Amino acid sequence: MLLEQAVYASARTVRMSGYQLIARSPGISEELAVRLDQWGPTHGSLDGDDGDAWALSYFPIGQHWSVLARTCYGGPEYSERGGRQVVTRFLVLTTPQSSRYQHHPLRVFHTASTLGHLRLLPQTSERLPIVELPDEVPYCVQRLLPENGHSPELLQHAFRQVSLGRSVALIGVPHPLAALNYLFDRLPDDQRRELSFSLGLKVTVRRPARVYLLSRANPALRAQLNLMGIECVSATPAVDPCTPVQLSTAR
Repeated sequence: MLLEQAVYASARTVRMSGYQLIARSPGISEELAVRLDQWGPTHGSLDGDDGDAWALSYFPIGQHWSVLARTCYGGPEYSERGGRQVVTRFLVLTTPQSSRYQHHPLRVFHTASTLGHLRLLPQTSERLPIVELPDEVPYCVQRLLPENGHSPELLQHAFRQVSLGRSVALIGVPHPLAALNYLFDRLPDDQRRELSFSLGLKVTVRRPARVYLLSRANPALRAQLNLMGIECVSATPAVDPCTPVQLSTAR
């Protein structure tokens, strides 16, 4: 099957300077481009300063599209603020395409990663080719899907909350991809499609998700999550929350 793709990064173009959708395949409409642009992470969005840090996210757009996004550090910022730019590569699936993978984004992720479709592109032109994936999950990818490596009680509680339509933040779990796989494996297909997640990105109201996976959460972040109606589910002992803080509006 053939998927549309796009890249979001910091650049100076004829349209503007700054973070924007710098490249896309022919099937990305203006309406869809606007939605991707609104979601795109900007400078300082990665939850880690290591040059190899990366993030994975998934979110539906209406009834017709769902998006898998991998974010990592790219080259130096063109602006004077310094540092490395944050680059996001989007893979966009139609609902029928997503159904071929049982609306399971981890299956799409491992298939696309195995084929090299989520790597940082060395040089990006404004027009990108479409991406080809197998019509169903290859057997070799099925064997790559991570096994559960966490406390059954922790993940069972998170699953109960998610299945009731609530939002959770999994904090300090040692194998976050395995935790995600646990949740998606146990949901029916129709609920999988609606379960957005954010792994490796800082929390912000501009990128709302049903499941956040965070390496750590200080009292201020826990208070922020509480204000957003998100329950913290910790693999480590919780820290008493402090006075609520203003929500972040950073992208």
